[in-house]
Amino acid sequence: MTSTTTTQIHDTTNLTQSVIRLSSDKNMNWITEYQLARRLVRERLLQEVDAEPAFDLDSMLTYRVKLEPDSVLIRVYDENERVGAVHAHLAIKDGDCEDEIQELREKFPQLRTVLAVATSSLDGPYRGTGVGRRMYLTLMKSWYDRHGPFILLPDACNYGSTSESAQRVWASLKRTMPSVGQAVAVLRRVDYGSDK
Repeated sequence: MTSTTTTQIHDTTNLTQSVIRLSSDKNMNWITEYQLARRLVRERLLQEVDAEPAFDLDSMLTYRVKLEPDSVLIRVYDENERVGAVHAHLAIKDGDCEDEIQELREKFPQLRTVLAVATSSLDGPYRGTGVGRRMYLTLMKSWYDRHGPFILLPDACNYGSTSESAQRVWASLKRTMPSVGQAVAVLRRVDYGSDK
């Protein structure tokens, strides 16, 4: 672990001592030390979610995309452990949001498809950290790159329900993108830097 990384973390002395103590085994190689350090950093960040972390938790995660002609699945991994996912598919029926879809299509005729979230999940410790929002932004970017401008609907529009944590992500998306009711118009390619 580099000294630069160590100085970025709150209470670096204790963390560094933990890494040195746990990595003192002569059989442990530098990769294992690195993995151990990452695990300790992640645990510290998840404990301090309310504080402003000095290290970006999102940079430690992997977002995997499975894009099909009629659906997209985003899985979030922390090392090899899946910690979240969102799956959306082409909406065959407009469901409960028919009026919102119609209004968006009238305002933005370039909207081509309607994508409906079918399921989403994120492990408790990762909620409130920006990971859920990044998961949805990854979904939007992937779909837009293949299909162009589209409307994104929450599960609640398709006779399902949207969890409280997903509603917070949805509200955040609606603040930065055109929307009517629960329907969000994705008119451009998502830029993580400005939308994070």
